[in-house]
Amino acid sequence: MDEELKREIWLFMDEHRARALWWMRSDYYPQNAEQARDVLRSIARRCTRADWIKTRQLMQRLASQ
Repeated sequence: MDEELKREIWLFMDEHRARALWWMRSDYYPQNAEQARDVLRSIARRCTRADWIKTRQLMQRLASQ
């Protein structure tokens, strides 16, 4: 996972931490693609349609690396 994508996923996580990732430690950030996919799946299950689309875009970028 490149640094730019990692930063984008981390920022996206911060936006959704209270609603979709409330059970995660507040200082947790994924360090590899597998962890990032798990986080994005958690967000996708608990978000708006627009955010769901964003999770799919991020997952596609992860897959293309």
